Amino acid sequence: MNIKALLLCLAIGILAQPLSAQKKKDNSAPNTTIAPSEATENDALFELQRKVYQQALRYGDFNTAAVALNYIVALKPEKREYKDTLALVYSELGANVQALSVAKDILSTNSNNAPMLEVAANAEESLGLIKEALEDYEKLFKLSGKTYHMYKVAGMQYYLKRFGECAATLNGLLNAKDVGTEKITMNYDRQRQDVPLSAAVYNMRGMLALEQKDYKISRDNFNEALKIMPDFYLAKGNLGLVDKMEAEKNGTATPLAPSNNGSTSPKKTGGK
Repeated sequence: MNIKALLLCLAIGILAQPLSAQKKKDNSAPNTTIAPSEATENDALFELQRKVYQQALRYGDFNTAAVALNYIVALKPEKREYKDTLALVYSELGANVQALSVAKDILSTNSNNAPMLEVAANAEESLGLIKEALEDYEKLFKLSGKTYHMYKVAGMQYYLKRFGECAATLNGLLNAKDVGTEKITMNYDRQRQDVPLSAAVYNMRGMLALEQKDYKISRDNFNEALKIMPDFYLAKGNLGLVDKMEAEKNGTATPLAPSNNGSTSPKKTGGK
């Protein structure tokens, strides 16, 4: 479930309940205690901000949703589910510094909170904190066992140039049960594609070989990726890059014609 869908579920679930339904009532005897005015005022503010959050989410206004959630967390810090939701909203907004701060705050008291580990790892990756992202993706994979998280571990190892570890992780991925059925979204030249995870793994193996200037193995892996998905844009671009680099090495390269269609080199994404 993606972050937006999760937030919508929260909006029609916990957050859609009236405040009275969230409280346990003891009907065995009439309640004659008068609540302090401050507590009554806090409850009223909480209910108002809860409605603001719910409405903002319904309209896709995540900025207002984040403001409302900050009020909610301040008014009712004991309701920890709202703090988790705040981290998810910041992540949806791309407010990576804020998402990471909230997620780390939550993880300081519950290090096995998988959704918050994912928020933290994604934020760290986006902020260029690759070593920290690798550590959190490794923890996340141990908790979830998901091949996608294992793939993210390989991606961080690649970025850190820990190529031996990356190769071992990719080999393990090729033996995973669902590697042939799971898909991930990848970007290339402003185009987004849903790519079989197995094709993405072969593409990264090709990049590893290219780093070592082993053009044959690199080409073989890109071709394997294209066998799985013939219109895999990133693998096609990388295969063209192999041809160009090999031609330059052999002194047979020809100058590229001027083009206004953008770079001929593949753009790096989170997973390659």
